[in-house]
Amino acid sequence: MLSNDQAYAAKVAAGSGLGASAAFRAAAPHASDASAVLYVDVAKALEQAGSLVGGDASVQRNLKPLQSLGVTSTTSGDTVSFTARVTTR
Repeated sequence: MLSNDQAYAAKVAAGSGLGASAAFRAAAPHASDASAVLYVDVAKALEQAGSLVGGDASVQRNLKPLQSLGVTSTTSGDTVSFTARVTTR
């Protein structure tokens, strides 16, 4: 678990929080069956990044609709499959 908020990371790592998030479930709907999951709350990351995305209004306008990114991997025998989803608000 990697987070910019230590308390939230501890809460999620303890098994509460992330699975109840509608944004997480939309981005990684089969997380419970996956062997690995990557999830980024893009909306929250952009909110936290603030001015790092630049002052260009067109960049901010293009990024605003993004909600989250989910990447899962599953293994079946000797086959590994990856699924990536980008969700919008």
